[in-house]
Amino acid sequence: MHSITAEADSLRDAGMVGHHQELVSQIEHLREQRAECLQSSIRRSASRIKPSAVRLGPSSSSLWDVAAVAAELKREHCCVIDDFVGADEAAPLREHLGSMRSSGALKPGEVSAGLQQQRRGDLMAWVSTEAGAQAPPLRALLHSIDRLVGALGQQPLVADDLGPQRMLCRHEMQVTCYPGNGARYVKHVDDPHGSRGRVLTLIAYSNPRWEPGHGGALRLHVPSGARDVEPRDRRLVLFWSDARAPHEVLPAHRERYAVSVWFSDAQAVAAGAASK
Repeated sequence: MHSITAEADSLRDAGMVGHHQELVSQIEHLREQRAECLQSSIRRSASRIKPSAVRLGPSSSSLWDVAAVAAELKREHCCVIDDFVGADEAAPLREHLGSMRSSGALKPGEVSAGLQQQRRGDLMAWVSTEAGAQAPPLRALLHSIDRLVGALGQQPLVADDLGPQRMLCRHEMQVTCYPGNGARYVKHVDDPHGSRGRVLTLIAYSNPRWEPGHGGALRLHVPSGARDVEPRDRRLVLFWSDARAPHEVLPAHRERYAVSVWFSDAQAVAAGAASK
């Protein structure tokens, strides 16, 4: 069982959430069988492998009801989580993103097919999603996101999109900064035709003391109508990458930092790579 657990952990660290969840299910089944033959105290320990909530951030004391997140995704095609990371994680993340900007690592944003810059006015950089390839603040954020998505994969309401049979992988990661000169991103869908295999988009914000007058809200076009999400510090927003969640970034009048992560269908990603 130890070797299976180690393999599951390595898959999780590599962003292969679907494969990780499949092995976790096997581990849980083995533990449940063993629990039937052990004392009641060990049986109680085994039951803890099925948490009803996920801890947000390695040092955060807050808990989030994953079932509520799944219900919101099902109903509204999006969900907003405040205080997703702890305050002690937010400071080094802000410092790292600022250093990326000052060092020139962030370049004018582009969109697929080389569309003109008028569609988006941010500075951006792609960051590797390979295990251990990120700076520590980004790695800590990714681990928290992995745990959340992994827990969502066990929720029946979103099983069709995020369940283990989908074999999700954390495929792409992007750091963005809107310079604060009215920069925006026009209404779009992250994967309108499914050609990139993107399933779920997650965006973490790093903007302390953000005020409504600064603009820069993420406007989501969801079943209840247009929903504006301010890019507040330590906030995470997640939404479907397909046509269920068109979105845009309204003009930002202050520097606005965000980290976007996409979870994709591993089979679709592999097929796309093979066709190139």
